[in-house]
Amino acid sequence: MEIWLGLLMVLVCITIAGFSSGAEIGFLSINKVRLKNLAEKGNHRAIVATEMVNDIPRFLTGMLVGINVAIIIASCVSTALFEKWAVWVEMGLTIIIVLFAEIIPKTIFRHHSTKLVLSLVYVIRLWYRLLLPLVNLIAMIIGPVIRRKKKEPFLTKEDFRFLMEEGEEHGAIEEEAEEMIGDVLELSETRVKEVMTPRTDMICVPVEANMNEILTIFSQYHCSRIPVYDETIDNIIGILYIKDVLNFWGKAAAWISAVDLIRFPYFIPATKRVDDLLEEFQKKRIQIAIVVDEYGGTAGLVTLEDVLEEIVGEIHDEYETEDAPIKQKDANTFLIDGYAGIEMINETMGIDIPKGDFETISGFIMEHLGRIPFIDESFTYKNLKITIIEATEKTIERVSIVVEKSDSLAAG
Repeated sequence: MEIWLGLLMVLVCITIAGFSSGAEIGFLSINKVRLKNLAEKGNHRAIVATEMVNDIPRFLTGMLVGINVAIIIASCVSTALFEKWAVWVEMGLTIIIVLFAEIIPKTIFRHHSTKLVLSLVYVIRLWYRLLLPLVNLIAMIIGPVIRRKKKEPFLTKEDFRFLMEEGEEHGAIEEEAEEMIGDVLELSETRVKEVMTPRTDMICVPVEANMNEILTIFSQYHCSRIPVYDETIDNIIGILYIKDVLNFWGKAAAWISAVDLIRFPYFIPATKRVDDLLEEFQKKRIQIAIVVDEYGGTAGLVTLEDVLEEIVGEIHDEYETEDAPIKQKDANTFLIDGYAGIEMINETMGIDIPKGDFETISGFIMEHLGRIPFIDESFTYKNLKITIIEATEKTIERVSIVVEKSDSLAAG
């Protein structure tokens, strides 16, 4: 091979590699908003560029193929021309390639991406089309492997948490916002059964209930939606909305029963993730779902409020009155509702009731005693004197907890 012809081939290959590198970084750096505006105004160059941007993975593969093919040819030709000095030629060629096929073209295209891409878009498209057969061949070979591999997110939850903590630490994000974002991330790890109202606390009406009975229940319990069951609570057949029955308030409408006004219920498993439930609530435009257990029985109900409370804290229904689950009587005495969570109690009172297979103070007491206690029954756990204030045959409704000043720990 003539030396001048070989050198010309090397020069052409380096030019092609540099052109491909520049096109690659140019399309990655291009102002997509400006490109879209130009395309909408009928700019044909912008329209062509937009087509390639919309197929960017294949385009980038094509440019990568072009770079590597050009470099391989340049390396082979230069080695064949100067066999005696092959090592020195390869070292020199590597430096030339890094400078003129990588650093310089990428720097130029990065700083003038929109201008250069639009100016050279027809040449870039022609080069891309010439490389398409190779791109398609590569896609056929590695496509099945890529499809089998699960796509990883750009940022994992751990990465996002780290960024939020760093932002809060440096004052870029307020502490409350950082906590709220953290709660949103936790939704994917939270199951519906952890946030639902259990069946024992559900307010329901039988299908045969008349309008007077329905209005009485709405008024008594200050709720906005009530499930309707047929024979047993395990057979929920619909949901009553207060806005559907308000027109009958104060009117003689005893002849109307619950079945006349119910809406179809939406059922979900207790193991569903809360973030998936929130997405379903948004898509279906509903705010309440009946939770079923593995046997198909009613496990409880969950509302949009329950999900949002996991993010922003306690939300009160538009028809309910605020009644704090923990009330402090004096410096050491607290009145606590049976459904109050252990974590909330520990934070409010500054104590350390352990966690277990229960989430509420009622569950802790029944776990500790092994039974449902009687009203006025008391027991001591560490430095806490716990007294049952209100209870039914099935659950504990209210307790009193006195934090004794003595550090002595008594067994309950």
